[in-house]
This record gives sequence, structure tokens and C-alpha cells, in this order.
Amino acid sequence: MPLADQLEQDIDWAQQLSGGEQQRLLFARLLLNQPKLLLLDETTSALDESSARALLRQLKQHLPDSAIVLVSHQTFLREEAERVIDLTGYAPAAEHLPLSEGTLHAS
Repeated sequence: MPLADQLEQDIDWAQQLSGGEQQRLLFARLLLNQPKLLLLDETTSALDESSARALLRQLKQHLPDSAIVLVSHQTFLREEAERVIDLTGYAPAAEHLPLSEGTLHAS
């Protein structure tokens, strides 16, 4: 059955689509919905370098008034950014809280 005929079915798409296909679908949804704020966490991790760059450039071109915050381990994407914040060497905030404070518990 062609994919287009399956779109209305209740299917676990995470099992049907590869990681890269899921990420490409996310980019298509972003372009269609045109949000003003995009918070993207590892949204290109399953893509090769040229595809990741191309998709980010498409977002920037077609959503020029949107703010894009991208978290990625792919260092080549720094070249696509207007501003880079490098968090290398910083520990997660939870590691600085004593176990008696907040809702953190030792496992």
C-alpha cells in the first residue's frame, strides 16, 4: 500500500520511518506551521552533514521572522548559527544541588 494511502491510519510512525525520515518530516511540519519560536534539540542528528545544513538553511530562508534555538553535538552546524553558546565543561544544574533539596533522589 502506498504511503499516501496510510496517512489517515493510526500507525506508530516511529516504527515505520527511519530517524532521518522522521527528522525531515519535522522540518516539513515546521515550514507548514511557521512557528515564531523553534526549540530544536538534536533535530538533525540522524542526517548527514549536507542534509542537515540544507534543512537549517531552508528554515532560516522560509521563516526569517522566527527565532531558532538549536541544540546539537554536530559541530559543523556552528557555521549556520548567528550566535553560538558552547556549554562544554558545564555540569548539569542538578549535580550542584544537595540531595536534601528539591525533588532529586539518589538511585
